[in-house]
Order: sequence, then C-alpha cells, then structure tokens
Amino acid sequence: NGTYQISGEVKKPHCVLKVNGQVITEQKGRFATQVSLDEGLNLIKIECVYTKPGSNSFTQTAFRKVVRQDSGIQLQVNTPLDGSRIAESDILVTGDIYGFGNCRVWVNGKAATVTGERFSASVALVEGKNVINVKAENDLGASVETSITIWRDTAPPLINITKPFDQSYSNTATVTVGGSITDASPVYVLVNGIAVSLDGAEFTTTLTLPENWNQVFVKAEDAAGNVTETILNVMVDIQAPLPFTPSANPSGWTNNNRPVISFATTDETSGVNHYEIRVGDGDWITSVNSPYQFANALPDGELTIRVKAVDK
Repeated sequence: NGTYQISGEVKKPHCVLKVNGQVITEQKGRFATQVSLDEGLNLIKIECVYTKPGSNSFTQTAFRKVVRQDSGIQLQVNTPLDGSRIAESDILVTGDIYGFGNCRVWVNGKAATVTGERFSASVALVEGKNVINVKAENDLGASVETSITIWRDTAPPLINITKPFDQSYSNTATVTVGGSITDASPVYVLVNGIAVSLDGAEFTTTLTLPENWNQVFVKAEDAAGNVTETILNVMVDIQAPLPFTPSANPSGWTNNNRPVISFATTDETSGVNHYEIRVGDGDWITSVNSPYQFANALPDGELTIRVKAVDK
C-alpha cells in the first residue's frame, strides 16, 4: 500500500526521535509511526538526537530503504506498430510486461511465450483489417489489456498511365508522364527512379528525354510492400525529315494540266509518316503518295507545287 510503519524503542531519556525530519517522540519508550511512500525507491531517515542539559548533544542516524511497487501491470506492444500494413499471412507480436509476481500474456486469446519481461506470439492475419488484442495478468489478479490494428494487403497497386501512350512519338524532348494509382494502402510512385508526389490518386511529372527511343519506367509500391512496374516506349524525334526537292512530269511549260508529282525523303530517327501537297497558298492535301497526280485539272499560269514530309 502507500504507507510503511517505522517502530522501535528509545532506551534513554533526553532524546528526540525524528523520522524524515518530523518529531515523533521526545519520551523514553516504544514508538510507532506511519510513513507515506512514493512509487519506487524511498529512503527513510531515522534520527535520535540526545539533548540532556549540561551535556554534549549528539545524533544517532539510521536509514531504511523501502521500494513501493503496486500490484498493477504495465504492458507495451513493441512490434508490429499500430496501423502497420503487411502482405504476409502471419505476424510475430512482441512486447514487454512489467509487474509484481509472475505475469502471463494472451494474444487474441492464445497464451504467448513469456521470457523475463518479454513476450511474443505469432498471429495469423486475414486480408484487410485485423484487430490484435493483448491481455496480461499477474499472480495478484491484476490485469491490463491493449489492442492494435494491422492491415493485411496482398494486392499490388494498379497503375493506369494516361500519357504518354506506349510506342508513342514526341516532337519535343520534354515528355509529360501522368496517370493514376489504385490501391487499398498508401502508395509511393517512382518515374525513372525519381519520386513523384500524388494528388489523391493522380500523379504527373515531366521528363527530358534524348533523341530516339526511350524507356519510361513507372513503379508503384504500397505500404505493405506490394510492387507494380510498367514500362513505356517513347520515341523522341525533334529533327525534321531531310530536305528534298519534288519533281513534275512534265516539267516547265506544258499544256498538261494534271502533271505527275514525284517526291521522296527520309527521316533518320522516327521515319516519314506521310506527305502533304498543295498548290500555291491553297489548302494542304494530306496523306498523299508518290507519284501523285492531282484529281482536278490545274489552272493556267505559273504554279508553285509544295510538298511537305511529316515524320512520325
């Protein structure tokens, strides 16, 4: 309890008995007093001061060490942390137990292994939310309970890339990569090894890529350690097709108002996707092939025929 009795006998007159500085008796004979105890170590000081008139006074001092420990139990779960997310089918629950007497621990109703102040027990997990209840009890009947929540997540993140498309082409070196991540647990995302922040489930970042084909790696890992990776192939082509000069048959002045136009060029990086043609400042006629003959007769006069090559 919270008090400790100090008792004894003063065998000489003219003595003052003090306990922790408080006068208990100034009379010869037996005495007894109660001392309040704090939790833990208490050092009790007992003094007998001899004060006979006409004589030298002296003090005889004694100490008593008393440890107060109530019958309660302190229980602490060390692993796993409350709110943890894992993919494994079972987990080892460990912790510390402090208290008077022999202590026993149960984890989800099953006896745990107790060694000294440490306990451990293996717990099987189901997919989703798992509540783990831990109870401890000592020989004095004192008990304490606590619980933690663990989430089991075995499903890998789902990555949905909205830009760019796989096998796509870009005419700039700056490529925007974006999409969304779906997962039951918190997720982090890496694009080409660089962490990208999430806005809810959405992410977006920009990459500077060299000319030619490039691989873009997108990796998502959730808090349970499940990983999904995807790879996109992106062609960067910032160089136009090689210059070329179309030819007409017949060329120069002619009475043929539907000449045949021939043309060809190459593009070293992505290749030529298509050609376009127009007369003077007219509209471009798209996706034409060489040799090309106009469907309608051309008007009289000197005309300029332009051909444009567009790469992929």
